[in-house]
Amino acid sequence: MKHSAAPCALSDNVQVSTDTAAGIVIAIDATQTAPDYEHLVPAVQQIEKRTGKRPKQMVVDAGYTSRENVIALDQCGVAMFGRSMETDGRVQQRFARCGVTNGFLPKAFRFDTTTNTFTCPEGKLLRPRRAEEWPGRTMIRYQASITDCKVCSQRDNCCSGNTRYGRSIVVTKEHPVVTAFRAQTASADGQAALRQRSAVAEFVNAWLKEKLGLRRFRVRGLAKVRAQAMWASLTYNVQQWIRLRWRPFRLALFNASS
Repeated sequence: MKHSAAPCALSDNVQVSTDTAAGIVIAIDATQTAPDYEHLVPAVQQIEKRTGKRPKQMVVDAGYTSRENVIALDQCGVAMFGRSMETDGRVQQRFARCGVTNGFLPKAFRFDTTTNTFTCPEGKLLRPRRAEEWPGRTMIRYQASITDCKVCSQRDNCCSGNTRYGRSIVVTKEHPVVTAFRAQTASADGQAALRQRSAVAEFVNAWLKEKLGLRRFRVRGLAKVRAQAMWASLTYNVQQWIRLRWRPFRLALFNASS
């Protein structure tokens, strides 16, 4: 599987879906593709296949949050709560790597609704060039004239050394479902749901790794890896059943007989 620190390594990516009410594993899979967001929709399909119904809500971490997943789960009738897809901090970091200073970040450009143009801090116009459709959003690029940028005294602070094109900024228009997802996640109910994720999901991951030793697979090949992951999850579920149902039931019988 590809890794960020190495071209390729012998490893697998295990996806675990856990019921919030009882902490029971209801879906598990292993793949050899690194991005987590690719596995959310298959997890929903597996949950429906195993339980006979789709979940009403799903709480995911940032790795699973994408516009494609937001729209796909909405079409399935599943309310999704997840961390934001981008932050202003990331945007600022990207521009900083290109040499753009804080005074020339997109927020410093003024938009005129009547002319549909942006004005840069030096007073030059950026006009709309093209719109690109992406899943869950429309991206519109506004660009300044290269002639204006070449003679600008602030070119090194704004254009990051670009000599072929004028400065541009991209405006993203979100799909209504994505906008609703952001508002839903930012609400009090959304924040409360996000706070549950760590206690539910990370508990299972920690149990599988620490209690059952599933830090390294003892087999090779996806079929065998999936089988071992399945046996581990079944063991965990039986232990959860003993802890939540069997022991309280036996204790109640003992107290009643006493």
